[in-house]
Amino acid sequence: MRNKRLTLFHVTDPHFDYLPRFGYDQFVSRLKTKDFSALIITGDICDGPYAPKHLARLANDIKKDIYFVLGNHDYYNTTSEFSQSISAAAYEGNKWLHYLTSAVNPTILRDTSIGGLALVGHDGFYDGISGKGARSTAQLVDFRANYDFAGKNKFNVMYDMAANATRQIEDKLVAAAERVKTILVATHVPPFPDAALFNGKPSGEDFIPFYSCSIMGRMLKHFAKAHPDHMIFVLCGHTHSHTSMNISDNLTVFVGGARVGETPVIREMSL
Repeated sequence: MRNKRLTLFHVTDPHFDYLPRFGYDQFVSRLKTKDFSALIITGDICDGPYAPKHLARLANDIKKDIYFVLGNHDYYNTTSEFSQSISAAAYEGNKWLHYLTSAVNPTILRDTSIGGLALVGHDGFYDGISGKGARSTAQLVDFRANYDFAGKNKFNVMYDMAANATRQIEDKLVAAAERVKTILVATHVPPFPDAALFNGKPSGEDFIPFYSCSIMGRMLKHFAKAHPDHMIFVLCGHTHSHTSMNISDNLTVFVGGARVGETPVIREMSL
């Protein structure tokens, strides 16, 4: 994937375990009729640690590179560590699958001879800060289905997970910026509360702590300001409400849309 303009497809929150066979077949058919370089999936592939199974099937059907991160649903009925470990194993064992969280170095999609393009990513997580923060009374399925929360202060858990993801993405951004001028960041949770919509409207004060990751947003703003000659595009999902927002002259976020049980929405990018 070097020395040419790339067409990339972004899909988020496909929830393949709830997708009927005809919906999956329609999705694959649409992908097969398109000329594109790679598919980027930003989490919530399924409920539980079964993303590699679903993605291996998809990769075998479309025979294209699939770059992915996990979402909060992919941690259900287990821990984030376990889901990440088996996804990393799939990443090592399948030439089409590329788990961005376990990739130490940025993925160079196009070299610098015609304008470099890199992809970095991490699952990410909501940080519980925005809106009412720790005063929120919202109860998520995550709190009982994700074993990371078992017996612990849930706000401490989510913040630590979000902070760890933020640090890792920052390290990858620094490495990518040394080689290219355009960087794609793939993560699950929108880093900016204003871009975290619910049913097309701003999320309420009780739920926005769990629909956004402000600490990652602050890091991205700082990085973009420190690198004015770089362009950063953030691809994410989680809220199921499509939107895009220019955060600054060189920082843009795209939140993909989704409906559980329906054919995944494909967003095309040409870079």
